[in-house]
Amino acid sequence: MGTDPTHSSGSERPARIPLWAGAIALSFLAGPALAFPFIDATNQGAASATSALSAPDAQDLTHQLQISNGLPIAGNGGGGWSISPRLTIQETLTDNVLQVHSPMRWDLTTIVSPGISIAGQTQRTVVRLDYAPVLIVNARTPSQNALNQQLNGTATITAIEEFAFIDIRALSGVQSLRGAAGAGGTIGAANGGGFTAGSTTGLGGGGLTGNSLQNTVQTASIGISPYLVKRFGDIGTARIGYSFNMSQSSPVKGIQLAPFPTGAATQRFMTSEWNAQFKTGNFLNDFQDTINLDFSQSNGSGQINAFGSVTAGNNSLASNRQIISNDLSYAVSHKLKVTVSVGHEKIVYSGSNIKPIDDITWSFGTTYTPNSRSEITISYGRQLGSQSLSFNGHVQVTPRTTISASYSDTLGTQLENLQNQLNQGVVGANGSFVNGQTGGQLFGSTNAAPLQSGVFHFKTLTATATTQLNRDTIGLTLNASTQSSAGGTTASQTSGQSTGLVLQWIHDLRPDMRLSTSASFNTNSGGITGSSRSVAFNTSLTYNLTESVSASARYSYFKSTSQNTFFDLYEDIFVLGVTKQF
Repeated sequence: MGTDPTHSSGSERPARIPLWAGAIALSFLAGPALAFPFIDATNQGAASATSALSAPDAQDLTHQLQISNGLPIAGNGGGGWSISPRLTIQETLTDNVLQVHSPMRWDLTTIVSPGISIAGQTQRTVVRLDYAPVLIVNARTPSQNALNQQLNGTATITAIEEFAFIDIRALSGVQSLRGAAGAGGTIGAANGGGFTAGSTTGLGGGGLTGNSLQNTVQTASIGISPYLVKRFGDIGTARIGYSFNMSQSSPVKGIQLAPFPTGAATQRFMTSEWNAQFKTGNFLNDFQDTINLDFSQSNGSGQINAFGSVTAGNNSLASNRQIISNDLSYAVSHKLKVTVSVGHEKIVYSGSNIKPIDDITWSFGTTYTPNSRSEITISYGRQLGSQSLSFNGHVQVTPRTTISASYSDTLGTQLENLQNQLNQGVVGANGSFVNGQTGGQLFGSTNAAPLQSGVFHFKTLTATATTQLNRDTIGLTLNASTQSSAGGTTASQTSGQSTGLVLQWIHDLRPDMRLSTSASFNTNSGGITGSSRSVAFNTSLTYNLTESVSASARYSYFKSTSQNTFFDLYEDIFVLGVTKQF
């Protein structure tokens, strides 16, 4: 296939389990998160709009990405298409269908979720997509009936071989309106998210246990980025591109027919961005210089409050960003690289009380690559009007155990932050989005935070440790985020913190039977619930009746405690289901 010449060809190696994974060559220095995609869907490389803290070319992340069930094939030839339709039907018994403190109401719920997974690679196209609408019908409480949409997808199109490319990525899922009191959401999850999964929590958290219809929001984001790449021999590589992103959130009112929410009760954020980069080649030997120019304009409208309605009137919010940087890196050895960066940023939010940022930016950092399966990048500098630390790393501690972690400090609206996360993502073989830089969990803070309008500073830490044994997979994930109000169109927005810890154990009882167990603990502050805590426990048994038919049984428990007694609640859920692959 035609490849972006800024990429290095990936490596492929057999795994203990039949999963495909790609190699990713990282090229980034932690800086202001931009809308232009960090990771191309070919999984053969990364091109950052803000960076030059480059890792050695063609880093082998095979084992790390196996944690997330791998990535699609990313070789140099046409790999063909794999299209897998499926149908999941579940019967659910709950003792608190309205998910309130009292009165508790039991109900029988039928869940029907047709889905499709597509993995395709031709000479000019690489596609990875998983789509599953989820129909929820309650026997006794029709007010809770809904049709939700779950979509994860990326595509790279080679318009002109080794010159012109188009990156497309899309995301749709359901999140909690009030935050951790609802235990999370399904943004970035696979196969219908927490509605139809064998275990609703999963390695990254984010089941829908504890989320009634009045506490759910359908959130979606889509972006398209055409760009040109030209290599000038050993002199260097130039890249110029344009990116358009649109993100929307809308309270779930019942039937949502399309993955992208529509209607008057919608909060929107659109970003239009131009990006140019020139990175020197081998003629400087151990030195590499990168010049980045990035100019973006954004417009937002609508304000969803904690009760799920959109505030009318003058609630528009616009931003303008102009960022220029020059990054110089030096390879001390084949394992160690240091980088310094100097630049300028001008960031203006209109329609808000945020003071404009017009400032010099600087940073210094290092990348340490002890082996082909481990890499640690850390930097410190001034950006977004303040000084901050940034970190990305994955380390293979043993042949079976991998630890990954990332920490970032960004500025923007919640939907702007969602766009930035999406542009760091790749779709794994199980259909979920994962962090293309570390292979770890991606949307934990988005699923956990209460929905608010305005502009925030986001400080986000995500860490995952996974061990794969002969018949067991054990994973531990930590998500911690701080959302500090930077200003907005109203004085009602509040700062908050959320912390979530998820432990999962998957055990293969035999080749056709799997036991999945998970437990999660979440704390949240800010928003309508005040300080709140929630715990969730899930255990499920899946049995493959045939090669294409599987049956499952699941029990889930959720409990929430809050300063507001309305959100003190618990729920027991029993689920029987069957899935047919076509």
